[in-house]
Amino acid sequence: MKMLRNITIDQALREAVEKYPKNKAIVYGDECYTYEEFDAAVTTMASGLIDCGAKKGDRVGVWCDTSPKAIIAMFACFRAGFVLTMFNTSLLHQEMMELMNAIDIKQLIIGEGYKNVDFIKESELFYDNVPALQNILYIGNDMTRREYKNIARYRGTNR
Repeated sequence: MKMLRNITIDQALREAVEKYPKNKAIVYGDECYTYEEFDAAVTTMASGLIDCGAKKGDRVGVWCDTSPKAIIAMFACFRAGFVLTMFNTSLLHQEMMELMNAIDIKQLIIGEGYKNVDFIKESELFYDNVPALQNILYIGNDMTRREYKNIARYRGTNR
């Protein structure tokens, strides 16, 4: 029987990239990332979070639907040493504020929304009611929403 290895999730990803760079890592509808592409996206997002002021050990929340960008956000947190909190997509702003205050979320990554919950609309009151929150970072598809930092494509654009 093979012994379990004591490695981090990021180390496992880096090993997969080294062994299988051109193999498919994520397939989601029409979207497809090879391990190499996925790794590059993780690095870009981790760098974007750091550019926005996130530091190792900071609590970073992810509030978006299940998508490649959500997976990239998770792995970016692993890579940079952030404490990841995934939020249920059915939560509304009051529940989110209570949870974010309880765990001192400093960076919140949001997508478009899910079912009947518009994450952008729901997050409007977060800055005033979550003292630890430094940034709301948008990883959705609507590139016209410039009021949010879009760390999926742009880096270093602080609010």
